[in-house]
Amino acid sequence: MTQALFGVVAGNNKFGFTDCPICHRKPETLPKQEGGTLDMFLFGDTLSSREYQISGLCQECQDDLFKETDDG
Repeated sequence: MTQALFGVVAGNNKFGFTDCPICHRKPETLPKQEGGTLDMFLFGDTLSSREYQISGLCQECQDDLFKETDDG
């Protein structure tokens, strides 16, 4: 995975999915500054984080789905 620059809270997508609908990957559990934790999916760019908000797909599934091929 590329370096994560953007995070989106798990479930913050059109369908309310809290895990990836394709690979069933769970979000990262990250500590919050004020205590407790937050479940988030991490993405390498703004476009990928926006795609998660639409489809609920994790970064790896987006990479597989949208990868460029030699035949166009």
